[in-house]
Amino acid sequence: MGDPIEDEHGDDGTCDTQQLTTTGVAYFRCATGFVSFSAAPDGLQHWAWLGDRLVGWGGESADPPAELADPGLLRAECLAGTAPADVTCIIADAMTLPGFIRETGGTTKYTFGVDMPEAHVVASLTDLPADYDLYLADGGGQLLGQSVHDGTVPETIDLELPNGTYFLYVHVDPSRDFDPNVPFTLNLGVTSIVAPQPEPSAAQP
Repeated sequence: MGDPIEDEHGDDGTCDTQQLTTTGVAYFRCATGFVSFSAAPDGLQHWAWLGDRLVGWGGESADPPAELADPGLLRAECLAGTAPADVTCIIADAMTLPGFIRETGGTTKYTFGVDMPEAHVVASLTDLPADYDLYLADGGGQLLGQSVHDGTVPETIDLELPNGTYFLYVHVDPSRDFDPNVPFTLNLGVTSIVAPQPEPSAAQP
C-alpha cells in the first residue's frame, strides 16, 4: 500500500474515511465495513480485506463485485486449490490461485468478470507438473482463446475482452499424464483499456 502522505480523514456526507499513500488510496467504506485500497495512477485496480480473505478486482466501482463479497461464493477450497471437480472457482484481477488435476482427462474450472467497457486480460498457467492446457470461453460457452503448448511450458492467453462473464479451463487430455499431488498456478490480470482521446482541433487563423 505504500507509505501514508496525509492523515486519515473523513469523506463529507458519509462516515467513510480515506488516506492518500505513495501508491494509491486506502479507504474504509461504512456501507460495507470493508477496508480497501485503490492503486495509482487511475484508481481502477482495487483490493479489499473482507475479514477472512483478500480479494482484488478492476473497474471504477469502489466496492468489490457481489460474487467476491459473498463468502459463500469465494470458497476456501478454491483459495487452497482443493475444490471438487464440479465446482467453478471465482478468480479476479491480480489473484493467483493454486489448482490440481486429479483425474484422467480432468478439467479445473474458473470464472471471472469484466466490469468495464473493454479490458486487457492476461491469464497465465505456470508451475505445471505435467502437460496441461489453458482455454478461455465467454458466458455462452464460445471458445475465445487457448494455449496448448507441449510439455510443461507455461501457458498464456492474452486478449482484449468487452464487459461480460468469462470462464477459464485448465485441462489435461485423456492421453496425457497428470500429477494429482502437485499443484499448478493460475494468475489473472484484468486491466482497463482507455480509449484514446481525439486530438484537439488546430486553431483557425
